Amino acid sequence: TVADADSLPFCDQTFDAVIAMGVLEYLPSVTHFVDEMRRVVRPGGALVVSVPSRISPNHVAATVLDVYVAALYRAIRRRVTGTVRRGGIPGHVSLPVVPWPLDRVLNRSGFKKEESVLTGFIFCPLERCFPGISRILARRFARFERWPLLRLLGRQYLVCARRVDA
Repeated sequence: TVADADSLPFCDQTFDAVIAMGVLEYLPSVTHFVDEMRRVVRPGGALVVSVPSRISPNHVAATVLDVYVAALYRAIRRRVTGTVRRGGIPGHVSLPVVPWPLDRVLNRSGFKKEESVLTGFIFCPLERCFPGISRILARRFARFERWPLLRLLGRQYLVCARRVDA
């Protein structure tokens, strides 16, 4: 079924579990999405969500590269060659999420977080320049997913929450 994630064509309490990976960061409202998931998940059912973490060093570095370094590169290229090469793929809006506000939205919408992890240790610009080295480091850093401070390096926030009814 192809449908709008904020308005699913399913009856209330249809599913035992909903998994949304690579979805939430493209939607205009976290709250509307979570409310719709609560509507379609049965009481006691699970919601598993994965979103890019806005607090990860990877996101911060990629933003700096994309916004400032790329702009400087384009300005220099325009000055030197008179042209700027454009990619063939149109840009898209992706809104990384800060984990703690997402937890609060889940809680307000009637979900209780069971478990969460920040994962995916990829380091920008290393992943762009040397993807093989980046993958090796990512595997080695995976052991730090549960460490209080080092886990903040993870670029993906994965959370499992259960619908609770009063």
